[in-house]
Amino acid sequence: MPDWTSRASTIVSSAGLLFTLAISGNSGDVGVTTDADGDGVLTSGTRVREGERRDRREPHPVARTRAMDPGECSLAELTANPGVAFWCSAAIGESAGCAEDERFRVPYLRSVWDATTGAWGPWTLYRDAGCEGDGDPGEGDVGAEVEREIKRLELKGSPLGRSPGTAVTYVQTDTIVWTDAVPQVFDLTILGQAVELEMTPVQFSWDFGDGSRPLVTTKTGGPYPDKSVSHVYTRLETVQIRLTTTWSGRYRLAGSQAWLPVSGMATTTSVDEPLELREYRTRLVAGPLAD
Repeated sequence: MPDWTSRASTIVSSAGLLFTLAISGNSGDVGVTTDADGDGVLTSGTRVREGERRDRREPHPVARTRAMDPGECSLAELTANPGVAFWCSAAIGESAGCAEDERFRVPYLRSVWDATTGAWGPWTLYRDAGCEGDGDPGEGDVGAEVEREIKRLELKGSPLGRSPGTAVTYVQTDTIVWTDAVPQVFDLTILGQAVELEMTPVQFSWDFGDGSRPLVTTKTGGPYPDKSVSHVYTRLETVQIRLTTTWSGRYRLAGSQAWLPVSGMATTTSVDEPLELREYRTRLVAGPLAD
């Protein structure tokens, strides 16, 4: 039997799922502050106004996978992979030299949805052909593929709210920040099975841009008069607030009510617009002030 080696180089090891997506826009960098309980606080990336919340449920599946069709054996970009080449040259459905307790796994292809063009991308090799144990892909197989898929997801940064909402704030006063904990939901097709993936923010780290230690918290905070997540600046300078959100994931197969955890975490970073720090000044005047 030929020696085939998987060359699906786009498949990343599922070990160590911690990764960072940097997102910038009309939002601000974060500095450090403590909340009412002494916890650190964080906010997400897209800038929102006071009281505004954002629904981040994805309206369209982001990826799909399927078994390769024998008619695609004419595609050179696929047959360049040794497992695919052997599968295309062998009699489809035969054991292909696998051990008695194994079966021959057909190649799987993957297509990614392009939100810019509004169309599916080309089918590319997702998993090369090879031998594996009998049986259809189980929860363990799907779970491993989900963990790989997380690294390819375009997670949106958490929304970042700030009060005052102008480009100016004042030292020695509370600058209030907040975000939300709305999950992001993705509809995927993994190994031919429909999968619902939910990513939920579990921790926020606020960097207020003034050299102070980041404020890390599980609280989302809220607009004034909620001061549970706020910061007091002490120097006259221009800063940017940066919010790093840590996300945990869970998934379930279509038709199942049972959620299964995803190993590891993902992070996104949201950056606020530049914020000028000023100070209030008082002075004595002779006589009453005009209205």
